[in-house]
Amino acid sequence: MALVLSLALPGACRESDPNTKIADRFEVSFDSARYAASSSVRSPSGSPSAQAPEQLRLYCEITLLDPNLVLGISRRGTISQFEDSTGKTVDIVDQTFLPSMGYAAPRYRRRFVAPTRPPKWKRVIRSILRLPPPKRSRPKWVNTLEPSRVRLELDCGLLGRDCEKISRLKGHFYVLMAESFEHTDIPFRPSEKWVRLTADLEVKVLEAQSSESHYNYRIETRRGKTTFRSTSTSRDLPSRLVAKRQFLDADGKPTAHSSGSIQAL
Repeated sequence: MALVLSLALPGACRESDPNTKIADRFEVSFDSARYAASSSVRSPSGSPSAQAPEQLRLYCEITLLDPNLVLGISRRGTISQFEDSTGKTVDIVDQTFLPSMGYAAPRYRRRFVAPTRPPKWKRVIRSILRLPPPKRSRPKWVNTLEPSRVRLELDCGLLGRDCEKISRLKGHFYVLMAESFEHTDIPFRPSEKWVRLTADLEVKVLEAQSSESHYNYRIETRRGKTTFRSTSTSRDLPSRLVAKRQFLDADGKPTAHSSGSIQAL
């Protein structure tokens, strides 16, 4: 039994030149919209406050058609063009992508799957042939990939007071992808040996216990000065980072007790 940590080498991200070659890996659908306005209060002696900025916040769901190598999706996207109800096209220029909301790792939901029952015609045939009933499959838990959520913001001033609806939107969001994966095997037993995962991260297993359905362990980490967080931007990504933690059974096969979060330690 081993604790396996997958390491990723992130691809370069050129903010001024979005990579459209991976567009077919994602499916975008509109989810909801929200109007937002903010204002500030100043002292009576201060200068008059400016008009409160108004924003239309649009939320989209991103379905990963090919999740391989995808480590994270930016929580905020950018609108570059929209078309109003009259057919007028408005280009939004001079925008700087600031992923203040960081990247979100692909989300998986654990759900229970009941065993499938053989179709009636198969049961009838087996009954006629006096065959024993087939061995019933056991219920199991599976991890299902959930859509990611991206927020887009549009200045209501660009829409104008007479705009009744938005016919079409054009924009983009950023994806954190790996160029390749490496696997580091860590024995599932206490050890005094430090195992290096990245240039700035080492781990050591202090406690390790397991049963048929549970894994209990405690590890110690030793980090350098640079620590990656999911809120990091593309400007400060390391060349290598921990992308996933996975448990293997005695036969070396992955178990359901795994984590798909970036830097899952």
